[in-house]
Amino acid sequence: MATNANTETLFINSDMVLEVSNLRDLITDALVTGATVTARVLNAAGAAVGGVSDPLTLTEVAGKSGLYRASVPDGASLSVGDTGTIVVSMDDSTSQREKTVPYRVRNT
Repeated sequence: MATNANTETLFINSDMVLEVSNLRDLITDALVTGATVTARVLNAAGAAVGGVSDPLTLTEVAGKSGLYRASVPDGASLSVGDTGTIVVSMDDSTSQREKTVPYRVRNT
C-alpha cells in the first residue's frame, strides 16, 4: 500500500500490508501496546470488499510498541480505478478512535 496526497493506493494482484504505526495514548503520548486494532476495506458503495476478512485484525508487531499490521490478500475483489475507504478502529482500553482513509486501486 502506498500513500499519495492523503489517498492510499491499493494494488491489484499483489499482497498488501495495512499498517498503523506510532499508535499513541491520547493523554500520556506513550506508545500503545496491547490495543485492539481492526480495519474494514470498503468499496465506493460502503460494502466490504470481497476476498478480504471483514474486519481485518491488525496484530501488534513483536518488539515494536505502537506498530500494528495486517495483510490484504492478492485475491481481494479489486479492479483498476476502484475507489473506497479503509476504516481503522483502535481501542486501547482507555480510549477508542477511528480513522477513515480513502483509497484508489492501481496496477502493480
